[in-house]
Amino acid sequence: MAGPRIPKPILLILCGPLLFVSALTSDDLQGQEDVSLRQTVEELKKIILNQERRLSAVEARCQSLEEHNEVKTNEVKELKVKILKQNAMILDLLQKQRVCDGKIQNMTEMLDSVTKHPNPGNEEVNSEKFRGSEHFRKERLLATTTPPTNENTVAFYAYSTHNFSPISLFVLTFDTVITNVGNGYHHHSGIFIAPRTGLYVFTWSFRVMNEAHISTELVVNEKAKSAIYYDSNPGVGGNKAGTVVTHVNQGDDVFVRVAQMSVVGGIISDPIGRTYFGGWIIS
Repeated sequence: MAGPRIPKPILLILCGPLLFVSALTSDDLQGQEDVSLRQTVEELKKIILNQERRLSAVEARCQSLEEHNEVKTNEVKELKVKILKQNAMILDLLQKQRVCDGKIQNMTEMLDSVTKHPNPGNEEVNSEKFRGSEHFRKERLLATTTPPTNENTVAFYAYSTHNFSPISLFVLTFDTVITNVGNGYHHHSGIFIAPRTGLYVFTWSFRVMNEAHISTELVVNEKAKSAIYYDSNPGVGGNKAGTVVTHVNQGDDVFVRVAQMSVVGGIISDPIGRTYFGGWIIS
Protein backbone atom coordinates (compact mmCIF):
# COMPACT_ATOMS: atom_id res chain seq x y z
CA MET A 1 0.00 0.00 0.00
CA ALA A 2 1.48 3.31 -1.09
CA GLY A 3 2.07 6.06 1.44
CA PRO A 4 0.51 9.45 1.36
CA ARG A 5 1.76 11.71 -1.49
CA ILE A 6 3.24 15.15 -0.65
CA PRO A 7 1.89 17.96 -2.75
CA LYS A 8 4.42 19.75 -5.07
CA PRO A 9 4.09 23.16 -3.42
CA ILE A 10 5.02 21.68 -0.08
CA LEU A 11 7.97 19.75 -1.67
CA LEU A 12 9.41 22.93 -3.19
CA ILE A 13 9.12 24.67 0.14
CA LEU A 14 11.11 21.91 1.83
CA CYS A 15 13.92 21.56 -0.81
CA GLY A 16 14.41 25.24 -1.68
CA PRO A 17 16.67 26.15 1.24
CA LEU A 18 18.97 23.19 0.49
CA LEU A 19 19.43 24.23 -3.14
CA PHE A 20 20.23 27.82 -2.07
CA VAL A 21 22.82 26.68 0.47
CA SER A 22 24.48 24.43 -2.12
CA ALA A 23 24.71 27.22 -4.69
CA LEU A 24 26.08 29.68 -2.08
CA THR A 25 28.80 27.26 -0.97
CA SER A 26 30.02 26.74 -4.57
CA ASP A 27 30.31 30.51 -5.16
CA ASP A 28 32.32 31.01 -1.96
CA LEU A 29 34.82 28.32 -2.91
CA GLN A 30 35.32 29.87 -6.33
CA GLY A 31 35.91 33.27 -4.72
CA GLN A 32 38.47 31.90 -2.26
CA GLU A 33 40.37 30.24 -5.11
CA ASP A 34 40.47 33.55 -7.00
CA VAL A 35 41.82 35.39 -3.94
CA SER A 36 44.52 32.74 -3.37
CA LEU A 37 45.56 32.92 -7.04
CA ARG A 38 45.80 36.70 -6.89
CA GLN A 39 47.92 36.52 -3.75
CA THR A 40 50.23 33.99 -5.43
CA VAL A 41 50.58 36.23 -8.47
CA GLU A 42 51.39 39.25 -6.28
CA GLU A 43 54.00 37.28 -4.36
CA LEU A 44 55.60 36.14 -7.62
CA LYS A 45 55.65 39.74 -8.85
CA LYS A 46 57.41 40.81 -5.66
CA ILE A 47 59.98 38.02 -6.03
CA ILE A 48 60.65 38.96 -9.67
CA LEU A 49 60.98 42.64 -8.75
CA ASN A 50 63.42 41.79 -5.95
CA GLN A 51 65.47 39.59 -8.32
CA GLU A 52 65.59 42.40 -10.88
CA ARG A 53 66.87 44.82 -8.21
CA ARG A 54 69.56 42.37 -7.13
CA LEU A 55 70.54 41.76 -10.75
CA SER A 56 70.84 45.51 -11.34
CA ALA A 57 73.04 45.83 -8.24
CA VAL A 58 75.30 43.01 -9.45
CA GLU A 59 75.60 44.56 -12.90
CA ALA A 60 76.48 47.92 -11.35
CA ARG A 61 79.12 46.24 -9.16
CA CYS A 62 80.61 44.46 -12.18
CA GLN A 63 80.79 47.72 -14.10
CA SER A 64 82.48 49.41 -11.14
CA LEU A 65 85.05 46.61 -10.89
CA GLU A 66 85.74 46.79 -14.62
CA GLU A 67 86.32 50.55 -14.37
CA HIS A 68 88.59 50.05 -11.34
CA ASN A 69 90.51 47.33 -13.16
CA GLU A 70 90.96 49.60 -16.17
CA VAL A 71 92.32 52.37 -13.93
CA LYS A 72 94.79 49.97 -12.26
CA THR A 73 95.84 48.59 -15.65
CA ASN A 74 96.62 52.10 -16.85
CA GLU A 75 98.57 52.78 -13.65
CA VAL A 76 100.63 49.62 -14.19
CA LYS A 77 101.37 50.69 -17.78
CA GLU A 78 102.47 54.13 -16.57
CA LEU A 79 104.72 52.56 -13.92
CA LYS A 80 106.31 50.29 -16.53
CA VAL A 81 107.02 53.30 -18.73
CA LYS A 82 108.57 55.11 -15.76
CA ILE A 83 110.73 52.07 -14.96
CA LEU A 84 111.96 51.94 -18.55
CA LYS A 85 112.80 55.64 -18.45
CA GLN A 86 114.57 55.24 -15.11
CA ASN A 87 116.55 52.28 -16.45
CA ALA A 88 117.63 54.41 -19.41
CA MET A 89 118.65 57.20 -17.02
CA ILE A 90 120.59 54.71 -14.89
CA LEU A 91 122.47 53.40 -17.91
CA ASP A 92 123.28 56.96 -18.94
CA LEU A 93 124.53 57.76 -15.44
CA LEU A 94 126.60 54.58 -15.40
CA GLN A 95 128.21 55.60 -18.67
CA LYS A 96 128.99 59.04 -17.28
CA GLN A 97 130.31 57.46 -14.10
CA ARG A 98 132.58 55.20 -16.14
CA VAL A 99 134.02 58.24 -17.91
CA CYS A 100 134.57 59.99 -14.57
CA ASP A 101 136.19 56.90 -13.08
CA GLY A 102 138.55 56.74 -16.06
CA LYS A 103 139.50 60.39 -15.58
CA ILE A 104 140.09 59.80 -11.87
CA GLN A 105 142.24 56.77 -12.67
CA ASN A 106 144.30 58.71 -15.19
CA MET A 107 144.74 61.59 -12.76
CA THR A 108 145.76 59.21 -9.99
CA GLU A 109 148.36 57.53 -12.18
CA MET A 110 149.71 60.90 -13.26
CA LEU A 111 149.99 62.09 -9.67
CA ASP A 112 151.61 58.81 -8.66
CA SER A 113 154.19 59.33 -11.39
CA VAL A 114 154.87 62.86 -10.22
CA THR A 115 155.29 61.87 -6.57
CA LYS A 116 157.53 58.88 -7.40
CA HIS A 117 159.70 60.78 -9.91
CA PRO A 118 159.83 64.43 -8.84
CA ASN A 119 161.72 67.05 -10.81
CA PRO A 120 165.10 67.59 -9.05
CA GLY A 121 164.96 71.30 -9.72
CA ASN A 122 161.58 71.58 -8.06
CA GLU A 123 162.03 69.04 -5.27
CA GLU A 124 161.08 71.51 -2.58
CA VAL A 125 157.97 72.62 -4.48
CA ASN A 126 156.92 69.03 -5.21
CA SER A 127 157.38 68.06 -1.59
CA GLU A 128 155.18 70.90 -0.43
CA LYS A 129 152.56 70.53 -3.14
CA PHE A 130 152.12 66.76 -3.15
CA ARG A 131 153.68 64.73 -0.37
CA GLY A 132 153.14 67.39 2.26
CA SER A 133 149.46 67.89 1.44
CA GLU A 134 147.13 66.07 3.82
CA HIS A 135 144.14 66.95 1.65
CA PHE A 136 145.78 65.43 -1.41
CA ARG A 137 146.66 62.28 0.54
CA LYS A 138 143.01 61.81 1.54
CA GLU A 139 141.85 62.33 -2.06
CA ARG A 140 144.27 59.64 -3.22
CA LEU A 141 142.99 57.23 -0.60
CA LEU A 142 139.44 57.82 -1.79
CA ALA A 143 140.39 57.43 -5.45
CA THR A 144 142.41 54.22 -5.02
CA THR A 145 141.41 51.70 -2.41
CA THR A 146 143.93 48.94 -3.05
CA PRO A 147 147.01 49.28 -5.28
CA PRO A 148 147.44 46.49 -7.83
CA THR A 149 150.10 43.87 -7.14
CA ASN A 150 150.82 43.56 -10.88
CA GLU A 151 149.22 44.57 -14.14
CA ASN A 152 147.60 41.15 -14.75
CA THR A 153 145.97 40.63 -11.34
CA VAL A 154 142.29 41.56 -10.93
CA ALA A 155 140.35 40.69 -7.77
CA PHE A 156 137.79 42.37 -5.55
CA TYR A 157 135.60 41.67 -2.53
CA ALA A 158 133.14 43.97 -0.74
CA TYR A 159 130.19 43.62 1.60
CA SER A 160 127.32 45.81 2.69
CA THR A 161 126.93 47.34 6.15
CA HIS A 162 123.34 48.45 5.67
CA ASN A 163 119.95 46.86 4.97
CA PHE A 164 117.84 47.14 1.84
CA SER A 165 114.12 47.34 1.12
CA PRO A 166 114.49 46.52 -2.54
CA ILE A 167 112.09 46.57 -5.45
CA SER A 168 112.29 44.72 -8.74
CA LEU A 169 115.56 45.39 -10.67
CA PHE A 170 117.11 47.18 -7.66
CA VAL A 171 120.94 47.22 -7.90
CA LEU A 172 122.67 46.23 -4.66
CA THR A 173 125.63 48.26 -3.40
CA PHE A 174 128.44 46.97 -1.20
CA ASP A 175 130.02 49.87 0.64
CA THR A 176 132.82 48.15 2.60
CA VAL A 177 135.65 47.24 0.23
CA ILE A 178 138.12 44.63 1.52
CA THR A 179 139.97 43.89 -1.72
CA ASN A 180 140.07 45.87 -4.97
CA VAL A 181 143.15 44.80 -6.93
CA GLY A 182 142.91 46.46 -10.32
CA ASN A 183 140.49 49.12 -9.03
CA GLY A 184 137.60 47.65 -11.00
CA TYR A 185 134.97 47.72 -8.25
CA HIS A 186 133.12 50.97 -7.46
CA HIS A 187 131.43 50.91 -4.08
CA HIS A 188 129.18 53.94 -4.61
CA SER A 189 127.36 52.21 -7.49
CA GLY A 190 127.97 48.53 -6.66
CA ILE A 191 129.32 47.96 -10.19
CA PHE A 192 132.51 46.16 -11.18
CA ILE A 193 133.96 47.55 -14.44
CA ALA A 194 136.36 44.97 -15.86
CA PRO A 195 139.82 46.55 -16.21
CA ARG A 196 140.90 43.82 -18.64
CA THR A 197 139.39 41.07 -20.78
CA GLY A 198 139.44 37.52 -19.44
CA LEU A 199 137.71 34.63 -17.75
CA TYR A 200 136.32 35.65 -14.36
CA VAL A 201 134.77 34.01 -11.32
CA PHE A 202 132.06 36.03 -9.57
CA THR A 203 130.39 35.18 -6.28
CA TRP A 204 127.67 36.92 -4.31
CA SER A 205 125.41 36.30 -1.35
CA PHE A 206 122.43 37.95 0.28
CA ARG A 207 120.75 37.52 3.63
CA VAL A 208 116.97 37.86 4.00
CA MET A 209 114.70 38.78 6.88
CA ASN A 210 111.97 36.56 8.30
CA GLU A 211 109.12 35.56 5.98
CA ALA A 212 110.73 36.97 2.82
CA HIS A 213 111.11 35.65 -0.69
CA ILE A 214 113.64 37.40 -2.93
CA SER A 215 115.63 36.47 -6.03
CA THR A 216 118.90 38.15 -7.01
CA GLU A 217 120.87 37.80 -10.22
CA LEU A 218 124.38 38.45 -11.49
CA VAL A 219 124.26 40.76 -14.51
CA VAL A 220 126.85 41.52 -17.18
CA ASN A 221 125.89 44.51 -19.34
CA GLU A 222 122.17 44.18 -18.50
CA LYS A 223 122.18 40.45 -19.29
CA ALA A 224 121.54 38.12 -16.35
CA LYS A 225 124.08 35.29 -16.15
CA SER A 226 122.56 33.46 -13.18
CA ALA A 227 120.12 33.91 -10.30
CA ILE A 228 119.56 32.60 -6.78
CA TYR A 229 116.28 32.51 -4.87
CA TYR A 230 115.50 32.40 -1.16
CA ASP A 231 112.07 31.78 0.38
CA SER A 232 112.44 31.95 4.16
CA ASN A 233 110.01 30.38 6.61
CA PRO A 234 108.20 32.39 9.30
CA GLY A 235 110.61 33.22 12.09
CA VAL A 236 113.62 32.00 10.08
CA GLY A 237 116.05 34.00 7.91
CA GLY A 238 119.30 33.05 6.24
CA ASN A 239 121.91 33.54 3.53
CA LYS A 240 121.89 32.37 -0.07
CA ALA A 241 124.99 32.42 -2.30
CA GLY A 242 125.72 32.00 -5.99
CA THR A 243 128.79 31.63 -8.20
CA VAL A 244 129.28 32.32 -11.92
CA VAL A 245 132.24 31.66 -14.22
CA THR A 246 132.01 33.77 -17.37
CA HIS A 247 134.05 35.63 -19.97
CA VAL A 248 134.08 39.41 -19.56
CA ASN A 249 135.48 42.03 -21.90
CA GLN A 250 137.36 45.09 -20.77
CA GLY A 251 134.92 47.84 -19.83
CA ASP A 252 131.98 45.48 -19.22
CA ASP A 253 129.71 46.24 -16.25
CA VAL A 254 129.11 43.45 -13.73
CA PHE A 255 126.70 43.91 -10.83
CA VAL A 256 124.11 42.22 -8.62
CA ARG A 257 120.46 43.22 -8.72
CA VAL A 258 117.07 42.00 -7.57
CA ALA A 259 115.37 39.90 -10.23
CA GLN A 260 112.23 41.12 -11.94
CA MET A 261 109.60 39.73 -9.57
CA SER A 262 107.19 40.63 -6.81
CA VAL A 263 109.51 41.21 -3.85
CA VAL A 264 108.42 40.36 -0.31
CA GLY A 265 110.62 41.32 2.64
CA GLY A 266 114.07 42.89 2.79
CA ILE A 267 117.77 42.15 2.52
CA ILE A 268 119.97 42.59 5.59
CA SER A 269 123.69 42.47 6.32
CA ASP A 270 125.36 42.32 9.72
CA PRO A 271 128.33 40.61 11.42
CA ILE A 272 126.53 37.26 11.69
CA GLY A 273 125.56 37.16 8.02
CA ARG A 274 126.94 39.42 5.30
CA THR A 275 125.49 40.42 1.96
CA TYR A 276 128.55 40.50 -0.29
CA PHE A 277 129.92 40.60 -3.85
CA GLY A 278 133.33 39.48 -5.12
CA GLY A 279 135.21 38.23 -8.13
CA TRP A 280 138.64 37.55 -9.65
CA ILE A 281 140.20 36.87 -13.02
CA ILE A 282 141.53 33.35 -13.67
CA SER A 283 142.90 33.72 -17.20
